[in-house]
Amino acid sequence: MALAFVAPTIASVARVEVPAALWKKVRIRELAEPAAVVLETRFASDFENDAYTIVEIDRRLLASAAELPRRHSLASLDAIHLACAAAIRDIASDQIEFVCADRALALAAEAEGFEVNALA
Repeated sequence: MALAFVAPTIASVARVEVPAALWKKVRIRELAEPAAVVLETRFASDFENDAYTIVEIDRRLLASAAELPRRHSLASLDAIHLACAAAIRDIASDQIEFVCADRALALAAEAEGFEVNALA
């Protein structure tokens, strides 16, 4: 049975990674602090109120993620995000779009056969 995903699907680690990315942008002066507060608050609210389908990280996903750096230049969390997307693709009935704001991750996702929407 194929699953239909209506809500955007994200890895559970995004709950930490999104605020970390926002505050990094504040520290390097690419984002104003008030904007970061608003964005972090909205993301946290959406995360807690089921605006996203959350992929929980298990041993199978970690094993898949551990294989990706052999083929691509990826940081550990990027490998986890890509492994989560691959797991969803395996059960989805439609082509899924991989959205990211990291060039290396976008290139890896394209090489893995994803349609990529690179925000950076």
